[in-house]
Amino acid sequence: MQLTPAKICNLLGNFLVLVSLFFIVSIFWKKRDEISGLDFSIDLVVVLIITACLYGLAGFLLSGAWCLLVNRLGSIRLPTGWCHGVYGRTQINKYIPGNIFHFASRHVLAIKSGLPHLILLGSTVYETLLLLAASSILAFTGLLLMRVQVQGASLLFLGSILTLIIVTVIITFTLAPYVARRRNVDLGLQGLKAHMLALWPCFLLYLSFFLITGTILFAQVAAFSDVAVTLQVFGNVIIIYACSWIAGYVTPGAPGGVGVREAIIIFSLSSMIGEAESTVVALLFRLTTVVGDIIFYFLSLKFSITDLNHPTDQTRL
Repeated sequence: MQLTPAKICNLLGNFLVLVSLFFIVSIFWKKRDEISGLDFSIDLVVVLIITACLYGLAGFLLSGAWCLLVNRLGSIRLPTGWCHGVYGRTQINKYIPGNIFHFASRHVLAIKSGLPHLILLGSTVYETLLLLAASSILAFTGLLLMRVQVQGASLLFLGSILTLIIVTVIITFTLAPYVARRRNVDLGLQGLKAHMLALWPCFLLYLSFFLITGTILFAQVAAFSDVAVTLQVFGNVIIIYACSWIAGYVTPGAPGGVGVREAIIIFSLSSMIGEAESTVVALLFRLTTVVGDIIFYFLSLKFSITDLNHPTDQTRL
């Protein structure tokens, strides 16, 4: 079997997932007595239910942003309900090993509805870039303004990585029209300024998603530990979530970032609330997001995905 760069990246990603899962299991086993002695109150259960529902509703921010992306790139008008239906039905597939099947299944459904392949491919690339930009800028801003100390990583190291991501996004937006024209595709967006003017609503939706999801993690940390509810702690948790999301998202083969995000959350929260508590919080947060994605899936079934006819012939934006 020939090892291509893609296969090597996938193998490294799978190895990182296994190491992360081993890290989680080892801490869980080491702290099993403390974990079994923790108080799982009715209030905590209520918090988990509320946050799972909130995460499910936050999924509509992602589907709404995707709808805007396709509309802007293809100069078309897609029904918002159709976008919610397609996105919600396919987003659950991110938990299939490989971490690409939610993109692939969404692409297939949209192609069947008559959307151009290259516009859909472009929307996937732009979605990835905007998600990384939103999470990176959120984390970077917090690191600079709040002087957050993430255990095990220096401010310079984290800042360099986040800056690299942001610069990559800017360069890609600048070069995208030229690459598209070589493939005979007119994106309708020329240069960085045009991209910023057209895509800032998508960016705000993604930023809102990260703020809401980070707040969910903060609510669970506050409900499950004696940590002080302060702006500094809130900022810490938001940035920890943003950094963990980035790591899980860019790890090849990690379905939904499983293992990688939990490992970073545990490692970063341990100095704040303790290893036992941080392990339970990380696992409960994963449970919350999985249940939330299931809620989003069932809510998306309310939207029809069969009434889209010739989207490229509709009113131009």
